[in-house]
Amino acid sequence: MKKSTNNIYGIKKIKNKFVERQLGYNIFSHKHALSIYKDELLNTFLAGFKQDRVLKEFDKKNIDFLINNKSYRGSRHKKHLPVRGQRTHTNAKTIKKKSNAKHNTEKGDSKHKSSKKQRNTKTKK
Repeated sequence: MKKSTNNIYGIKKIKNKFVERQLGYNIFSHKHALSIYKDELLNTFLAGFKQDRVLKEFDKKNIDFLINNKSYRGSRHKKHLPVRGQRTHTNAKTIKKKSNAKHNTEKGDSKHKSSKKQRNTKTKK
């Protein structure tokens, strides 16, 4: 069950343990090994948690609220920098990689390809 519930966005280690304690499941059992009754019980229990699309929308609204409120955390989100006080001089590589990857997919790589072509034509002359 641990692997099957870990695939759900928003259900990870702590909520997984909570579900296992409340419903009395074995940690190492898989979801396909559950009976139909236990499977329905698990689905109704998980329905009480925010998960997948609802949780993503909730997180997005919270970030938009911080940005619109013009708070310090909102400005850090907007600039794609670490929000919770991490060091930025050397340790902000992860957030920078994520933001650069996001911007490259949004803008497309055509801009970068054309600049390479322009560089090649300049060097040939």
